Amino acid sequence: MIKLKNLSIKNKLIIIQVFIALFVLFLYSIFQIFNYSQTYKTSLKTRISSLTALIAFNGISIIQFNDEDTAQKMLSSLDAEDDIVNALIYDIEGQIFGKFSKQGFEDYTFPQIHENSQTFQKKYFVQTNLIQEDNNILGTVSMRIDLSPYSKQLKIYIMVAVLALAIGTVLSYVLSLLTQKTISIPIKNLVGTLTEVSETGNYSIRIKEDRKDEIGIV
Repeated sequence: MIKLKNLSIKNKLIIIQVFIALFVLFLYSIFQIFNYSQTYKTSLKTRISSLTALIAFNGISIIQFNDEDTAQKMLSSLDAEDDIVNALIYDIEGQIFGKFSKQGFEDYTFPQIHENSQTFQKKYFVQTNLIQEDNNILGTVSMRIDLSPYSKQLKIYIMVAVLALAIGTVLSYVLSLLTQKTISIPIKNLVGTLTEVSETGNYSIRIKEDRKDEIGIV
């Protein structure tokens, strides 16, 4: 592997500019992906918490009056939510008052949890809320949410990030080819003149460079 110090100034400048551009794009892509993930999860938790809290509130009278029909109708309305695939209401003794499952998700069984909880389980998010009145726990309502829409969107973000990195690499390389000339060409001319002076001994040779920077001073 060629060491960086052995490369020409032109190649060094190109490598440095491309590396900086890629590093900035990479950090920005990571930030965007992380921000999307956190925003989605926060929004999901808020939405599902509101739904389960509403059902838990209505579940008080459902359990007290043993109204399974109302419980079933209430959970069946969740079919309008695309990502909710399972929901369940049961009392403190484990008796089921209402159950909802989208097609293809009928085999799932909720664990009995007697506390409020939010859990991400690989491809799903599970929310459980207590149904209680005056600190008296009557039962629980649980929901399971399919995270595949989130996973698909996350893959799109990653693909866009990879595409941006690829385009950024090409653009930064082209721009570095153009911008490095302002430094590498004068240095190249300087080296060529110094070489000619050393070979010919003619110290009257001058470089035709009208510059005010360090290269011009040299």
